Amino acid sequence: MRVAAFVSGGLIPQHLRGTTSGIRFHIVDWYPTFCHLAGVDPSDDSPTPPLPIDPAEPTRDIYGSAAFPSIDGVNIWDALTNPARHSETSIHHTIVLSREVLIRGKYKIMTAQRGNTYQIGDYWENMWQGPDGAWFAPEGWKQTCGFPVYGWLGEITGAMTPCVFDIEADKNETTDLGESNPRLLTELWTELNNSWLGYFHSRSPDELLGPCNTECAQNYWHRYDGDDTATQGPICGVEGCVGP
Repeated sequence: MRVAAFVSGGLIPQHLRGTTSGIRFHIVDWYPTFCHLAGVDPSDDSPTPPLPIDPAEPTRDIYGSAAFPSIDGVNIWDALTNPARHSETSIHHTIVLSREVLIRGKYKIMTAQRGNTYQIGDYWENMWQGPDGAWFAPEGWKQTCGFPVYGWLGEITGAMTPCVFDIEADKNETTDLGESNPRLLTELWTELNNSWLGYFHSRSPDELLGPCNTECAQNYWHRYDGDDTATQGPICGVEGCVGP
């Protein structure tokens, strides 16, 4: 969740230099913030609105070839320069970090975790690492949720059970609340799943693609690596490939 970032320059108030912020930001917030500082409008709304999401049709493309989503970042300049006016969650009460993780207020749902992948230096990733670098686990603790992955090749064992953590009271995320609070688990899991129904898959307008011929395109790219099974490039607008 936390990554290193810093802000520097003459616009930073003197009394804030050398301080840290505990306000919840996201990388998408930098664009509207930079636009604000430059005095330009960051909005980019689609002339054709997308369709509403429908949980009953999870595979429906709500954008088609004519729509696209608006930006979802927030101008955080006031939160950076006047942090006393803001709480930790005043910018983003809810953040979707990935298909597997959502944070809403003080709660975090995690529907999958890496487990022991035996990567160099990370033999026990289903434990916790202290400031001194040592790995630890609470006494009597055992992994009861998530989707453990074992082995170098990612052999999956066990059944997936989402975890819910109170990241204010339990910063190390050692206590799963999902079993004791199934209603909260269901709310967060539903919100996470629904959020991805509005995911925008990048695409180009049909008129810019050129002719699409899957078989011809695959044969074209296979010539470069000798692999007859994998597609190594686009299937539209490929040199020498015309028509479907």
